[in-house]
Amino acid sequence: MRTRTSTGESQDRNRQLALLNQITRVSTATLDISLLLQGLADTAADIIGGDGCFITLWDAESRRVLPGAAYGELRDVYAHVSPEPGERTLTEAALNAGRPIAVEDILSRLHLSADVVPLYPMHSVLALPLRADGRNLGAVLIGFNERHHFSPTEVAWAEQAADLIALAIAKAQAYSGLEQRVERLELLNQITRVSTTAQNVTDLVESLVNFAARIIGGDSCYISLWDADNQRIVPGAAYGPLRESFRHTPSRPGEPSLTEEVLASGQPLAVSDPDEAPHLRDRIAQVFGARSMLALPLLADGRKLGALIIGFHQPHVFPDAEVTWAEQAADLIALAIAKAQAYAELEQRVEQRTAELRAANERLQALSNIKDEFVSNVSHELRTPIASLKLYHDLLARNPTHQNRYVTRLERETDRLERIIEDLLYLSRMEQGQVELAPEPVALNALAEQYALDRAPLAENHKLHLALETQDGLPPVLADSRLLEQALSTLLTNALSYTPPGGTVTILTRSAERNGGQWVGIGIKDTGPGIPEAERLRLFERFFRGQAAVESGTPGTGLGLSIAHEIVERHGGEMEVQSDGGPGAGATFLIWLPALDGR
Repeated sequence: MRTRTSTGESQDRNRQLALLNQITRVSTATLDISLLLQGLADTAADIIGGDGCFITLWDAESRRVLPGAAYGELRDVYAHVSPEPGERTLTEAALNAGRPIAVEDILSRLHLSADVVPLYPMHSVLALPLRADGRNLGAVLIGFNERHHFSPTEVAWAEQAADLIALAIAKAQAYSGLEQRVERLELLNQITRVSTTAQNVTDLVESLVNFAARIIGGDSCYISLWDADNQRIVPGAAYGPLRESFRHTPSRPGEPSLTEEVLASGQPLAVSDPDEAPHLRDRIAQVFGARSMLALPLLADGRKLGALIIGFHQPHVFPDAEVTWAEQAADLIALAIAKAQAYAELEQRVEQRTAELRAANERLQALSNIKDEFVSNVSHELRTPIASLKLYHDLLARNPTHQNRYVTRLERETDRLERIIEDLLYLSRMEQGQVELAPEPVALNALAEQYALDRAPLAENHKLHLALETQDGLPPVLADSRLLEQALSTLLTNALSYTPPGGTVTILTRSAERNGGQWVGIGIKDTGPGIPEAERLRLFERFFRGQAAVESGTPGTGLGLSIAHEIVERHGGEMEVQSDGGPGAGATFLIWLPALDGR
């Protein structure tokens, strides 16, 4: 009898040693933490003949139990079976006790919260703490479907298995941590490389968002930009489900957002449940669709640039180490965006400066052309009276008997030469600001009536009818009456000169809404030959004389309209010309000035 018992114990010992050896082989077969935990769970249950086995991990930062792997009924679903933070669990109880804890009746809820009991379809459970190098790693839970009493021998063998499992997990976590660190450093390096190559902000954030999500294994990632000029958030780029639509989902003014929250605080913000976050409206929370989010401000040189937001599809706790890595990524991304924006601003300033220089060069060229044309026109205009003066002087010397006739012509040419020079000097003084305005209230209706009365005899001499057409109730304008009369006189003289006999010249006044206010106009309408469209574009050029002036032989310098136009502009007014260019249709010139009372 004693021999058979000894033989049974020897067989049990050999089987258990073989299982411990199997645990050792599993520990050395892989460093992938998921595969390792599953292999260990499949083997550990047999160490004392359990019906199921659970390996849990302990998150020291969040003080939370995380599901690792399971053998038995929950093998395929255990990864999604996790107690809420703060609930009592066998894992925490075993770690706190520092020794195995045997629970023969799980329904007694000893060491377990009521909500945790239904998670384990077992009657009896042995919980063994997993510790290595002074660190709490988790626990091994070996369960029996029926009530089971755990003997000291079973507990001893289970402890040996737990020690081996703890060493295996510690080694795998160390390797995983090193591997993860290398991967994260490479991601940071890639972010740096992208920052040195991409200069366009849009292309830059599109590239950066792909690396940023992976820095802590997020399922989605968003880079939003801050528009400081308009004080609003601009969607930059996204990784994940909203990759294509994110840029078309801008926040609304005044709507709470994670970007504004972290930019205001300057600190990272972890959101465990976006649906209940005060920093997000329901509309935006639903758009993101993440269960947990980490938002980090993008700051550089004291400037607010935007935010980096990393999301997870499942509830996620953000340990300090993850936040630190994400902050490093955010710092590099902020520097990259700041550099790209600075480059874009510099490029824009260079383009603007180039355009300004080009425009200045074009203005200089235009001024040079105007100067050449001016010299040419002045030379031409002066040449005619000078030639006439020389001619009549020569004729007077040869034929003194015709003195009266030649002297009269000499006087006429001298007057013409004097008018040209006076007009040129007057234009020059106006352009240099040497002609001072003496503004005073001027009633345009009264001015029109005065000119209609004064110029009636002149119109009769031209066999023309001079009409008056005024609008009642016009407010006054603020103008230098002397200069305004000079401009109106030029318009009236031209109309009388170019309108054929039998025609009508009308002095008129008007009012209209222009440039957001009330303006008052005074002008001249005639029934002359009209002004072709091509000539209307050049009417106010110096020395320009239209076809009608040339064909009629009417004397003139071609400076009158230039002076009138300059006078109107000095008053802050506008000169309007209306004519379809048809014979007999005539032309209308209107001087528009702002009404004095602004009605």
